[in-house]
Amino acid sequence: MKFIKKTSIALALALMLSASGAAHAQGTLIYEKQNQEVLAKGIVYKNIYRFTEGGIVNINLIEADVRDSEVDFDVLYNKEGFSKRAKLSTMVSQSPDVVAAVNGDFFSMSSPSFSLGAIVKDGKLLSNPHYEEQKYASILVDGSRNVVFDYISPNVKAQNVARGVDVPVAAVNKPSQYYANIVAYTKEYSAKSPGATSAYYDVCEVVVDSGSVIDVRYGQPAVDIPENGYVLSAGGNNGLVLRDNFAAGEQVSLDTSLTLNYGDVETAMGAGSVLLKNGEYTPLTQNIKGKSQRTAIGLMPSGKLVMFTSDGRLTHSPGMDASEVAGYLKELGCTDAVMLDGGGSTELIAKGSIKNTLTDGSERAILNAFAVKSLSQKGAFDHLGGYLVKATSYVGEGVPVKLTFHDASGNQLDLGANSAQFTSSGISGYYSNGAFVPTSAGKGTVTASYGGTSISFELEAIEKTSSDSLFDSELTRSDLEGGTTLAFLGDMSMPKEQKLMDRLIVSKLQESIASLGASKAVVIGNNNSSGTAKLSGRLIDVKSGFRAIEIDPETAVVTLENSSGTFYKQAGQWNFINTILSSNYKNVIVVFTSKSQLGFADEVNIFKDNVYQAAKDKNICVVYKGSEFSQTVEGNARYVSIPDYADLSKGDFWNDYKYLAINIKPDGIKYGHVNIFKQTEN
Repeated sequence: MKFIKKTSIALALALMLSASGAAHAQGTLIYEKQNQEVLAKGIVYKNIYRFTEGGIVNINLIEADVRDSEVDFDVLYNKEGFSKRAKLSTMVSQSPDVVAAVNGDFFSMSSPSFSLGAIVKDGKLLSNPHYEEQKYASILVDGSRNVVFDYISPNVKAQNVARGVDVPVAAVNKPSQYYANIVAYTKEYSAKSPGATSAYYDVCEVVVDSGSVIDVRYGQPAVDIPENGYVLSAGGNNGLVLRDNFAAGEQVSLDTSLTLNYGDVETAMGAGSVLLKNGEYTPLTQNIKGKSQRTAIGLMPSGKLVMFTSDGRLTHSPGMDASEVAGYLKELGCTDAVMLDGGGSTELIAKGSIKNTLTDGSERAILNAFAVKSLSQKGAFDHLGGYLVKATSYVGEGVPVKLTFHDASGNQLDLGANSAQFTSSGISGYYSNGAFVPTSAGKGTVTASYGGTSISFELEAIEKTSSDSLFDSELTRSDLEGGTTLAFLGDMSMPKEQKLMDRLIVSKLQESIASLGASKAVVIGNNNSSGTAKLSGRLIDVKSGFRAIEIDPETAVVTLENSSGTFYKQAGQWNFINTILSSNYKNVIVVFTSKSQLGFADEVNIFKDNVYQAAKDKNICVVYKGSEFSQTVEGNARYVSIPDYADLSKGDFWNDYKYLAINIKPDGIKYGHVNIFKQTEN
């Protein structure tokens, strides 16, 4: 193979897309963040988090340098015999030199289980490729470290040297239904051969050790499989073929050469469809339907082998289909790629930690895995690596720190973050239990130091408080004189009981809004025409959809559709949000259309971070419906809740009936509540 050097991506790259977004197979890109961690010399772990209009695309991958002689690849399986499936974590724990691994081939759910495709370990064929030669591909690594994804078929046969007889072998370590075909079993698959049973009494087994037949057993129970040999097993007519063509003491060889002649294949594992070949998309040979968790392996011209997984079948992360996996791997720079088993089997482990989200909440027992190993000897400490999990945090909220220790070659050393000393500048704080906790607001730097070296991370801490100098719980007429005043009410639908009293109260609300000179009255929900009749001409009715209503050249009321509990499910809304936040409006009042709470924490965090950044040079108030009046300040952004009319009365008649008013003047804003019964002139 010929390789071209390629620059790696930057550590902890965080990208915030502009309002125009970027088109991807999963939908318009809203936000992307990438983190990487050097695991060992030539081996890097990366997490790519993409928030799109189609939901979250969460990708975990390993990049391993095939050119590096100290990077090696292997097939893992249950060391107790791969006839028994095992969790990936169990397989990794059985191989201490494994740095990272992904789930492998498709497999039979039967008991005993078996791989649908090939397994070659240390040059020994342990499972033949799938009998459908152009349906399931294989991953092949030869002695010269060439990696190939292709469709292969074996030509397995047992050769009786003494008699000059060749006996076709149907499969290696793949049980045959009704014992009908000749199958070769090795110690790696099971400790014992199948043996004859009461139902299949005519099973014949030829026991071969170190190239010599040591026993021919007809109608006998299971026997130990030799460490350096195998057992040929079959019943019926093929059992007779074995009985009549082999005898104790005869020399036998098992020819497992691959028909496409890839030479000295050292490692191989079955797979699914080839996705990319020489930089081009290839027809799928498997019927892979819909979006789900996915696992794949790709190869870059730079010599990087990529072990890829994507999350799926989660509320906000549907997953990827085969064409999207192929598209992403090509976008990443892969010219060749192949699909592996996916769905509930998808799993990636790096440095002993499960990196992807397991849909079922626990590991599935699988048959095999593809692993990368490091043969590099670890040296003395040389430098630090790592990143903060996020770049912004609230004061008092811990930000997880990923801190790694490396020798000069990049090998990760077994030192914990507690070994380092943490300091900060620009903000105060402390390190505790794997996280840095800021204790003051502002933009600063967190520095970790160890062994005479250090690494620094940027962090912005946000003060979150319910106290606000711009808020007044009882605004008066004089507070609202001059500038522009906006009044905000919840759904004005009235309950069926107490109709007369409700009409009097609603009339009083209208009179109050009109008398205070509010230029616009914003009603979130049903405006109840009788309840807002006196506000004709100044009413903004907010029921659904997203739009911007310009109040004046510096002020806009913006409605956002959140009835689904999200923003992203409304096509184009996130582009609209980012456009508004980056606009020239000095005052932006954001109103949520529904009482439904935003139920997607990731989206809430991205929205609040965008609002916080935009509010550094403009006034932003986010008004939403709640069960009571409340306000919270985050930096220079204000979040204010108002109740629906039906929620107003709680027994305190004198204090409950009020509405939110925001007064905007050139020198700033003031906001608070106007109580319709305690309203005063001053």
